[in-house]
Amino acid sequence: METIRYYMDIILRERSWSWAIIGILYMLFALFVRSLMMRPLVSRYKQLPRELQHPIRSKYLKLSLFGWFFLALPPLGFAFFWIRKELLPISGTDLLLAALCALSFFVGIFCHSQAFGIAGILTLKQNYEKEHLLA
Repeated sequence: METIRYYMDIILRERSWSWAIIGILYMLFALFVRSLMMRPLVSRYKQLPRELQHPIRSKYLKLSLFGWFFLALPPLGFAFFWIRKELLPISGTDLLLAALCALSFFVGIFCHSQAFGIAGILTLKQNYEKEHLLA
């Protein structure tokens, strides 16, 4: 317990570099939440035949860039807050920044789920059209 307290003191005292540690912890948390939200979709995706998985994955990777953008905004907002001279008192602007960061996080998670669904639908549509053109 003493070791954890020692490292927490260093992080709180030396804020010129410690914002990166907080950013890394945020990204780990964001990836964990994203995996929890996407787990039902990914488990069903893995049940599909291999010839369907590749087009879905490639379309998802293109469509999910917007979601990654929104997931990357909160650490930037937090870093802006963290490197100030004094953390307290927290102003109304700081609270607004925190609310915008939280909103950006949820929009990012939503965009990832939406991108995965759209990728699946586009692939199904493409395969349906291919089958009916060949028939």
